[in-house]
Amino acid sequence: MRLSRLALPLLLAALIPACQPSKADLISKSDAVTTKAQLRQSLGEPDGIDKFGPLERWIYDARDGRLVFVIAGDTITLQHTE
Repeated sequence: MRLSRLALPLLLAALIPACQPSKADLISKSDAVTTKAQLRQSLGEPDGIDKFGPLERWIYDARDGRLVFVIAGDTITLQHTE
């Protein structure tokens, strides 16, 4: 009985990364995106936001890495993967 109580949380923790999209999925969904509003509509809320003065870095986690957008004002200026 105790083993089954431990096994379920471990199984669920192992499945969480499988629910995340891949970098390729995120890139295809954001292919024609040029503004913050379009990005939010296409990919949802970012997993992290860093602010550097007028620049923002929006980070989306994927099962095989991260997709990062650098935004100046409202315009996406750079997209790269990590």
